[in-house]
Amino acid sequence: EHSKRLSDLTLGIVCLALSFLFIWINNKYNRSLYAQDYQSSYITTDKQWLGLFFNVYSWATADYFPLFPFISFFFFGAGLAPLLYPKRKSLMPSLDGVWHKPFTVAGRYSLIIYLGLQVVLFALIALVTYIATGTFIF
Repeated sequence: EHSKRLSDLTLGIVCLALSFLFIWINNKYNRSLYAQDYQSSYITTDKQWLGLFFNVYSWATADYFPLFPFISFFFFGAGLAPLLYPKRKSLMPSLDGVWHKPFTVAGRYSLIIYLGLQVVLFALIALVTYIATGTFIF
């Protein structure tokens, strides 16, 4: 029991450290989350694929969330989990386990879904761009 608790706390500390590392990377290379001027502090590059990771000036959509800094929120939550849920018992009331399965699966595998979706969407955009223009976006 003690070694399990220690490994959980170690994993939590590693996740928190990764979270702060990713926030530092974002602050050094990316536009601030709190920036009021949306035209400043973008990475200027001709590599469109960097838009998956950073705010790139040439990318503009209504629901644009690049990997940095938003992955740091995941790691921050994962780092706090051993402290907030040391017994790994949910604070939510017990449910029947049937109707909420799709919601719990999405929550349980959120990082895998998020990163997988990034790769799938990147490949799909690259394929559509190649079909439409005859060139890759790399």
